[in-house]
Amino acid sequence: MTAEKPKNLPGPDIKAAWDDIKHENFDEALRRAGNVSRDSRDYTESRLILARVAWLQGFTEAAMVILEEAAADHPDNSRVLTDLAVLQLNGRQTNKVLGTLDRAAKNSSFLPEAEIARYAALRRLGKKEQARETLKSLYDKVLIES
Repeated sequence: MTAEKPKNLPGPDIKAAWDDIKHENFDEALRRAGNVSRDSRDYTESRLILARVAWLQGFTEAAMVILEEAAADHPDNSRVLTDLAVLQLNGRQTNKVLGTLDRAAKNSSFLPEAEIARYAALRRLGKKEQARETLKSLYDKVLIES
């Protein structure tokens, strides 16, 4: 008898694709992520992988398109929204970043990457006090969780 696989854990191809990215084996990561069917529970995760590979290889616009499409299909996916916000921040679309991060925060209890992006966006907008509060909140949350 085998235990049923929890629905929120990624499949083996997705796990392997993230490992491929860590080892800069982008072709293999693309192959694995590209083989995930649209109706698979791993489809959104595969879009994150494709966007990350595109971004790491310098195709920022392609990564942005992939993430915008994923965000349109899954507007409550905090990881998609956080990656999109980071690209917006890097693309100097600071005015969009905070709205995207607010949407991400509604659906996730705590994403350090989102808080770091919020801090950077607030600093770039000249909102130093809010940025400082964001950084302090991040620091406090990290201490509580560790």
